[in-house]
Amino acid sequence: MSIGNTRFRASRVYARDFGLIDANGNLLPFYMPHATGNMVFNVRKRFTTAQVNSGAVVIEGVAGAKIRLVDLVLATEGGAPGTEDITIESEQGSTSAVLATFAHTDLGDNDYAHLFDGETTLLNEGASLVSNDEGKDVTVESESVTTVDHIDIIATYVLEPA
Repeated sequence: MSIGNTRFRASRVYARDFGLIDANGNLLPFYMPHATGNMVFNVRKRFTTAQVNSGAVVIEGVAGAKIRLVDLVLATEGGAPGTEDITIESEQGSTSAVLATFAHTDLGDNDYAHLFDGETTLLNEGASLVSNDEGKDVTVESESVTTVDHIDIIATYVLEPA
C-alpha cells in the first residue's frame, strides 16, 4: 500500500501486536482491515496542559492522504480541566473545523469522555467523521486548561488516498 511518499508493506511474520513493518523495517501502529479497503490506525498520546493550550498535534497529516476520524477518547489525569472546553480540530474544505468539543463541565479529575458518549459536541450531519483536507494535522486545543497534570488522547482513524 502506498500513500503519498510513504510505502507500507506487510512482513511475512506480523509483529507482536499485528502491526505493519514499513520499508525501513520499523513497526507501524496497530491496524485492522476496514470495509473500504483502507487501514484503521490507532494512536495514544499524552499531552501536558501547555501543549494542549498551544495546539498539540494528535495525528500528523500525511502528504497525499486525508485523515478521517473513526473514534476518539479523551482522558484527564491529575485534575479537572478548569473552565475551558477542549476541542479536536482539523481542516475541511480549506476551513478550520472543530471536529469535537469536550465540555469542561463533563470532565472531572481522572475522568474520560468518548466521542459518542452523548456529552461530546460533534459537527452536524456526521461531518466530524468525514475526511479532512489532504495532509492536514488533527490537533487538540484549549484556551486555558489549567489544573490537569496531563491529557491522554486515544484516536482511531483511517488514512484515505487524496
